[in-house]
Amino acid sequence: MRLQELTEEHVESMVAWLLFGARRRGGQAGTGLHPSTAQGVLSRLKEALGRAVVRKLVHVNVAEYVKTPRRARKEDKRTNKRPAPWNVVEAKDFLLGIKNECLFAPLIFSLMGLCPAEVAGLR
Repeated sequence: MRLQELTEEHVESMVAWLLFGARRRGGQAGTGLHPSTAQGVLSRLKEALGRAVVRKLVHVNVAEYVKTPRRARKEDKRTNKRPAPWNVVEAKDFLLGIKNECLFAPLIFSLMGLCPAEVAGLR
């Protein structure tokens, strides 16, 4: 399909396919992807079409107002809990485990909040 022929209905059907028909890695065909994955794909498409509008390849971003269904987003938030941050013991175990690695110091500086350019500039 040519980019100029793309419509909002095409984008909505793609999102529906991602949610209900796409295949998870190692899963059964047709099980669908997580809504957060579908949202990520949709976000990248919106960015690409926004860039196409700037370059005057299309006149309008047809994906601008398409969203993943609210019900799917809420279900995804309920079922996919965020992992808990490490506690003090786990963080100590990690640091002790990597202390003999050659990139130990840059990693520590990165964890302390320095940006990559600052870490690269240190002697």
